[in-house]
Amino acid sequence: MNISHAELLERFNYNSETGEFFHKVSVRRVRAGDLAGLFIGRYRFLKVRSRIFPASRVAWFYIHGVYPNQEIDHINMDPADNRISNLRLSTRSQQMCNRGPNCTNKSGYKGVFYDKKRGLFSASVTINKKCKWLGYFKSAECAAIAYNEAATLLQGEFARPSILGPALCQ
Repeated sequence: MNISHAELLERFNYNSETGEFFHKVSVRRVRAGDLAGLFIGRYRFLKVRSRIFPASRVAWFYIHGVYPNQEIDHINMDPADNRISNLRLSTRSQQMCNRGPNCTNKSGYKGVFYDKKRGLFSASVTINKKCKWLGYFKSAECAAIAYNEAATLLQGEFARPSILGPALCQ
């Protein structure tokens, strides 16, 4: 980042409860107290010295005094929620664990796919770019339960299990 921590503190106020930044100094068309940042897609960015930075990384820098050397993961998967309590350092692999089902997934459960050839549901979990196959199951729910258990065990706090009610699987 091309700004020191001290200069960041001079230019912006950060509300750690809401995750919002506010300008401290009036410059050009910006008044002190105005909400800082712009949205590009679903992410908020801050403009600092003519460069644009993800607000999540700036929030981490603001609070911890060190610009993050890893990726920043939004725990609740909302990229606009930059509360410091919602941010954590992560590797790319860990960040990929904290995602919902792929948009092409037809089963509705993360890690569960229907195998037309066998007429069964297949479950697998990925960790560190390696896919661990969990087996075939008669129902999507049973496969999702197997995925949830494996994801929780292998991915730890970054696991994003499917939400299921009670089910009986044999």
